[in-house]
Amino acid sequence: MKRVFAIIPVFNRKEITLFCLRKLQEIVRADFTLDIVVIDDGSQDGTSDAIQTEYPEVHLLHGDGNLWWTGCINKGIRYARNRGCDYILTLNDDTTFDPDFLSVLLQVSQDHSNAVVGSLMVYQNETSTFYIAGAIRKGFRKTIHANYVGSDRLNLVDCVEADCLPGRSLLIPVAVIEKAGLFDEKRFPHGNADHEFTLRCKYRLGFSILVAVKSRVYTELNTRIINVFIVRSRKSEFIKSFINTRYGHNIRNVINTAFMHKNFSAGIFDLMVTIMGLIKIVLLKLLLPERYLKNIFATLNRESIFVQNS
Repeated sequence: MKRVFAIIPVFNRKEITLFCLRKLQEIVRADFTLDIVVIDDGSQDGTSDAIQTEYPEVHLLHGDGNLWWTGCINKGIRYARNRGCDYILTLNDDTTFDPDFLSVLLQVSQDHSNAVVGSLMVYQNETSTFYIAGAIRKGFRKTIHANYVGSDRLNLVDCVEADCLPGRSLLIPVAVIEKAGLFDEKRFPHGNADHEFTLRCKYRLGFSILVAVKSRVYTELNTRIINVFIVRSRKSEFIKSFINTRYGHNIRNVINTAFMHKNFSAGIFDLMVTIMGLIKIVLLKLLLPERYLKNIFATLNRESIFVQNS
């Protein structure tokens, strides 16, 4: 029996967290045991009390509000490794999933020599459904793009190769962590730590990075991505977001991402292009009325779905 530890960071969304824990009770557990570790990073809405009351079997850890996503994940990994685990599953509490999503992840990882495996992400709006199999890097800048899979391919393949994966539903063999180390919470405290980790596993250590297309996880659009947030935010709130760790477009994250596992010249070029793009977006926010911004930035489309960690 393989022992899997699910690591779930949470902060101030009690009902969402409880629903996630409820769904985890329903998953298929064939050849593995599942320990659930929740890291509450300073919630003030009674999240921890509710978990202790309704799910006393959950391993509940605490932070002071400064762990962010990456610090929570690392805290959970250290805890799990000290208790003897075979696999780490990083999971966000705002996801829903098929009952066999974890069984499928485990099977794909075992079939491909302890590969790092992510779930297929499913996004839906009123008219469309998007299937995203991790992310791929393109061009000289090695920019990261969502890897869309057409619905016609879903029944033809068991897994799809990717360059990097989101941490929303990510299965990592502990043997990989022993070689790769923890997530980089210094450079990427909240956004892109998952991408950096999986890029490190693939390009520095040679591990396979795969998406199990039959492991389905359903999630909503992150409202903090820049081309959604620009429409929904006040001007002052939008400007302040560039120094706020919660947002993937904060300046620190932009600089570190530009040089993430690429040579210096590609990093400099990527940083320059990215900053010019951000300046353009800021000018649009400051100068255009909201009705024009809504026309320019779609709420949900192929370009806007590329999301950071929530």
